[in-house]
Amino acid sequence: MLTHELSSKAVLRGSSRPDLLRNECLPDILSETARRRPAHPALIWGERVVSYSELDVASRQIAVALIHRGAAPGRVAGLFMPRGADLLMAQAGISRSGAAWLPMDGRGIRACHLPRVAAAINPVIPASLGVRGFVE
Repeated sequence: MLTHELSSKAVLRGSSRPDLLRNECLPDILSETARRRPAHPALIWGERVVSYSELDVASRQIAVALIHRGAAPGRVAGLFMPRGADLLMAQAGISRSGAAWLPMDGRGIRACHLPRVAAAINPVIPASLGVRGFVE
């Protein structure tokens, strides 16, 4: 019988599975899934259900809005949003823009510091706008 230490190593350093590796990223996966199963639920948050088609459209709109605000590969976009479907859609949009996302909890930042934090991490999707308000 394997000891706990050996079984942990087996899980972490299991057999190589090159057949599972693909040359794709999150936007590619979302677009392909939206093409194959557009009406299938992608996100379920409470009573809210977002299909892959809706997620694909929303993430593209968010990406365009972010790119117009300076998002690009190598940049970081801040997310001042509560957990939920909008946060996940924003993450998909940021990924599509090429930028990385940095979720931030505004409760941990003093109000006087928020403008400086927002300026350092530009663009920012603020919770006050949500996803719909950000892309409009």
